Amino acid sequence: MAAVKLVDELREAFTECSICMTDYTSPPKMLTPCLHTFCLACLERHASCVRHGDPLLCPTCRTPVNVPEAGLAALPTNFFVNRLRDSLRESRSEATVDREVCATHTDKPACFFCRSCDEVICAGCMLTAGHRDHDCIEIEEAAAAQKKVILQVTADATERLGKLRLHMTAIEGLKSFAEQLLTRGSKTEYIQYAHLLRDRLDALSSQSLDVTPTCLPMSASKANLKSVQMLPRMKARPSKVKCSFLHEFHARNEVCDGNSFAVIGDEIYICARSSGIDVYSQQGVYKRSVCDSHFRSVGAITPLGTSSFAVCDRGAQVVFKLSASGEVEQVIGRRVLKWPVGVTISAHGHFLITDVRMKCVHVFNGEGIHMHSQMGDFERPISVASGHDDVMMVTDADRHKVQWISASGELLHSYGSQGKGEHQFEEPLSVIRDLSGHVLVSDNKGHRVHRLTPEGAFLQYALTEEDGIEFPNSLFFDPKTSRLYVGQSDGKVKVFMYSE
Repeated sequence: MAAVKLVDELREAFTECSICMTDYTSPPKMLTPCLHTFCLACLERHASCVRHGDPLLCPTCRTPVNVPEAGLAALPTNFFVNRLRDSLRESRSEATVDREVCATHTDKPACFFCRSCDEVICAGCMLTAGHRDHDCIEIEEAAAAQKKVILQVTADATERLGKLRLHMTAIEGLKSFAEQLLTRGSKTEYIQYAHLLRDRLDALSSQSLDVTPTCLPMSASKANLKSVQMLPRMKARPSKVKCSFLHEFHARNEVCDGNSFAVIGDEIYICARSSGIDVYSQQGVYKRSVCDSHFRSVGAITPLGTSSFAVCDRGAQVVFKLSASGEVEQVIGRRVLKWPVGVTISAHGHFLITDVRMKCVHVFNGEGIHMHSQMGDFERPISVASGHDDVMMVTDADRHKVQWISASGELLHSYGSQGKGEHQFEEPLSVIRDLSGHVLVSDNKGHRVHRLTPEGAFLQYALTEEDGIEFPNSLFFDPKTSRLYVGQSDGKVKVFMYSE
């Protein structure tokens, strides 16, 4: 306390303006020849009261002041006072914060903590009748124990914030899906999805966050936490995803790598390696093939509502837009695409097309006009998915990762490295999004499906070898039925009920 008193006395004597009686609020200017110092603003107000023709006198010693031709602002600044003021501020802060004092005797240092009274005390207090028989320990021991409690609070708060962010991203993903539906959906899809989206939003809104107000039993005046009174205790939804196996069937031909599935109406469209597009019922019964004479080597496919779809043709070096019956409605990418293997539609209706040979993602508008190409740091880009704000997610099979790229071409995030450990890929091929905006990535040679947040943080494995999948090379999620379709390199197609 003596140190604090000394600091206050020095501050009052040397760093306070004798006109306004406060710390200098503007540059401290030094008068000549007397060297007294005042705020520039105070000097200007003082000078304004001097009659024209009269000399300006020092407010302290009444000595005539030599005013520069440029005015009072040109007077020399007292840098010594500036430095002294800053030093005294630091000294007072250290003297106030670092020195703990007794709760009763504020001029005595606190050496002990009384557990019985829940207060810090000095050595004299511990010997008095008030604390003599109480449970007292040294203040260092008490502080160390409470520091552990605070560290645990920060860890718990971080975990709960993560769960809350998951809840928020689920709602954001739902909103993004609804916006895409409004942009490129049909009247039939409005009817099909309206109740599904409403039910999903109601389910997310009704999930218990269990906000229970809890009073904070502490005095936090030194830390300026007086306003902290209620801290919520929140229980977020479980983050474990459930994939319940429904059935499997064997496709007539091998399934292409990447996003080679599409559910259009009640039928499953699969890009086959040698026969164009095969169409199956939901039970896996082969119905027909779409073998357009223009096809040379089809790859990825993406639905465009309930009546059309787009498909990559590597051999023809274009993307075809076809009706559900297989009639060509539009040809995209002539003289631009070299080896297209992945295609999707953004929320703004743009075609995003991966090109292995050019190692980039091409962007075309809805009319098929080439807008630009995102070159990126790609080696073998396979699949592409579109997220919020037209952020694209691109799998790179040879670099063993997924990249998040903004609409302007900025690399936002990269997930994955080569290996079989956590957060690693052997060969990432297919990337899709679920109804909540979470990202699913198939690791073909790793025999598992990663589940990530929309921003690219790992959540868990949605499927592994324990779920019976081997060499998963293609994924498709149907938001209408919550079914997850997993294609395998051996031609098997496994169907799961996907729930969060």
